[in-house]
Amino acid sequence: HEGACTVANGCSCAKNNNYCEKYCACVKSCKNRYLGCNCRGKCVTKTCHCVAASRECDPDLCVNCVCDDSCHNCVMHKRRVKLVIGHSSIHGWGCFTTEFIKRGAFISSYLGELISQDEADRRGKIYDKLKCSFLFDLNTDYVIDATRKGNKLKYANHSHEFANMAPRIVIRNGDHYVHMYAKRDIEPGEELCFNYGYGSDGSGNEWANLKRWKRR
Repeated sequence: HEGACTVANGCSCAKNNNYCEKYCACVKSCKNRYLGCNCRGKCVTKTCHCVAASRECDPDLCVNCVCDDSCHNCVMHKRRVKLVIGHSSIHGWGCFTTEFIKRGAFISSYLGELISQDEADRRGKIYDKLKCSFLFDLNTDYVIDATRKGNKLKYANHSHEFANMAPRIVIRNGDHYVHMYAKRDIEPGEELCFNYGYGSDGSGNEWANLKRWKRR
């Protein structure tokens, strides 16, 4: 669109109440453009603008932040934990770590095919009959389907009481990602699991929250 990034000018970012990203065609002085944080620390608490906005720090925008392995809010340069698949004590197959993971450390991202909510509902009916589903609700518009194009983390089972991972949905370069972090110190050989969040929206619908029901 021409002119300022406003709803009146038809700016899709402004219409959706989003920041303009660095890849948008608007000028760098755009008032709706995300400017990054000015932290000089490790960007851990919500005093960091990026953390508060559920965004990863961006080396191109966060000029004072050292967006490398020392930055808690930038996983771009962080080494992924080595994961293996094995028989689960919870259900079916499970995901295990082969190394010690410190509390708060980044483990890995939940990867898969990005599909619409409508497509997820269609596939979900098929997966339900096959008793196998790896759908993860990313936001109100999209779902991650790790069935065919996922990583080992898709085998992480559900546990409310013994969950040792916590998912965090963040924005990186304008796209949403699901990162998994350690809720506590995790010993080598432990099975990785997290709370799928069933019923947390008050509707009682187990398909409405973080991880859609996975049956194998």
